[in-house]
Amino acid sequence: MTVHILPSLNSSQVFISVDLSEGLINFEKRLRKKLPGAMRRMAMEGKSFWKSQAGKNLKASKTAYAKGISFTVVDGMSFYLELSDPLAASVELGAKGFDMKPGLLKNALTWPPQKRKIPRAIAAGLPSKSGITRYKIVPLNPNHYINMQKPTVFRMVTDKSPASSWIHPGWKGVNLVAKVKAEMISTIIPKHMRKLIEDM
Repeated sequence: MTVHILPSLNSSQVFISVDLSEGLINFEKRLRKKLPGAMRRMAMEGKSFWKSQAGKNLKASKTAYAKGISFTVVDGMSFYLELSDPLAASVELGAKGFDMKPGLLKNALTWPPQKRKIPRAIAAGLPSKSGITRYKIVPLNPNHYINMQKPTVFRMVTDKSPASSWIHPGWKGVNLVAKVKAEMISTIIPKHMRKLIEDM
């Protein structure tokens, strides 16, 4: 079998392709019938391993990264693992710093705010801000939603926020795809192919 990390057509996808060699394709009919199931099991285990690596190596971005991992069995003779979420791909490949304000303000509310919709921590000292037309309250600890705990730390972003106030530092790139490829070659594929042949 051949395992390749494929170049992406854009910066929001990462692929690992697994293809049968011609020697396996020419195996006897009884074996070929079992190949699609074996390929699917390999793909599922590859996806599971990739997610486990995300859990071990990432922190705040691990949930979003793991959600972007999927697999597709093409024709019973090949499959590919895919990381297709733009955020996940940025964490994987690396990305330069960027201004977060345009994304945060996509679903912004119009100013002035209705205080009943503002978290108490913000509403208590809400100043009168001249020139603002749109704003959004951003929870800075959204993971506290776990176990039914609400966020307690908030910041306000507005269309008049200073240029440097919402700059994301970017990502270095974790390159987990190389670990997945190595695991596919050294462990996952040999294990499933050995079992396939032993069951014949």
